[in-house]
Amino acid sequence: MAAEPAAPQPTSYDRLIKACLQKFYPDLAAWLIGERPEEVRAIDPVLTSPTLRFADKLLFLKLKKNAPGLLHVEFQAEGDAAMPKRILTYIALLLKTLEQIEEEERQAIRPACVVIYLSQEGYRSDPGFFDLSGYLDFKLFIAYKVIRLWEVDPQPIFELESPGLLPFVPL
Repeated sequence: MAAEPAAPQPTSYDRLIKACLQKFYPDLAAWLIGERPEEVRAIDPVLTSPTLRFADKLLFLKLKKNAPGLLHVEFQAEGDAAMPKRILTYIALLLKTLEQIEEEERQAIRPACVVIYLSQEGYRSDPGFFDLSGYLDFKLFIAYKVIRLWEVDPQPIFELESPGLLPFVPL
């Protein structure tokens, strides 16, 4: 007897957004950074552990006016109380990825992280930072940008005239 085909898995909205954006990374970077990059490359991050497979996008940005950037973009369909700790893990991924880039170029790269919350429903407060203090003057502080789409003015997205960013407008 033949096995029944597996039931199709529901596709989450954040996965659809990521799929739509693949052709529009320069537009996404222009919206987030405020400068249209000359070049955008999606980087396949070094996967040092299974939990890092879920990092959404890591983009290398070559900019005209500013130093090159390494942009981590995390899309969230609902809130995640552990997001600051997850971002800390993603920063480790970002640093590991930097090791793959030639040293001259690596010295100039400016990293950035952003979490884009797609829906107010189920949102949990995200402070946009991780702060840890310890013994012997140990201090670790990482800040990242938090974007709640329901609080964003859609006009800058319209001005970019990017069909890839239009799914953000109704959110």
